Amino acid sequence: MEASFEPPIFSPSVSSRTLRNRFEFFRIANEAGLIPAAEWEALLAAHESGIYETKPEKFFDCLSDVPVTEGRRGSKVDVKLHYSREVRNHFEPRQERGELQSIIGRSPTDFS
Repeated sequence: MEASFEPPIFSPSVSSRTLRNRFEFFRIANEAGLIPAAEWEALLAAHESGIYETKPEKFFDCLSDVPVTEGRRGSKVDVKLHYSREVRNHFEPRQERGELQSIIGRSPTDFS
């Protein structure tokens, strides 16, 4: 059976604890190619500056100067959001059931 697959056969796992951390969630999503580069750069700069540590509810304010990616598919509400906000909103309620890991390896179009 090994001859049927090209290396790497399996991808490394990501713990649910890592994904529950907001920044780590976006870091992993960025590494998987799920977050547009401009959004990731804004999220990374906000994290590194530490300005949202005491007000995590304002975390997505860092995206105010980043344009929403054009040409997205989905509901009228979703396509108006930055992709990182939509992904986090979609998976946050499911964290405790372990379904958050289901985004790894999926394409952004899978969520349309």
